[in-house]
Amino acid sequence: MRRAIESTTVQTSNGNLLQIDKHTAILPNMIVISKDENVWGKDATEFNPDRFLPENTKNRHPLAWMLFGAGPRICPGKNLAIYETKATLIRLLQEFKYELHEKSKLNEVTKTFMTFESLKMKIIPRKNE
Repeated sequence: MRRAIESTTVQTSNGNLLQIDKHTAILPNMIVISKDENVWGKDATEFNPDRFLPENTKNRHPLAWMLFGAGPRICPGKNLAIYETKATLIRLLQEFKYELHEKSKLNEVTKTFMTFESLKMKIIPRKNE
């Protein structure tokens, strides 16, 4: 969370103006921003890794995706977390096959918390394919 050091007006993604007074606490709701159709397009809630390709990020605001924060207070473990996640994912994909047996159903508990209502998968060891 940050505090505004001076009063200002900012334009939101839908064109509205938002007045922020000096000393107001500011905390972006990243879950809402990550689903904003004005930022991500009509398929904002769909899984689409292509949206992060360089040609698809040219006109997007640099703070539209702030998983680890931004600026001088960005998470110091960002790079380590990204590399560990990639290495773990690669290892899991090398070792196992994944089959989805039924369509997963999401349950949106609040605007900031989602959970699976049901997720049924079969995980099969690859054993020297």
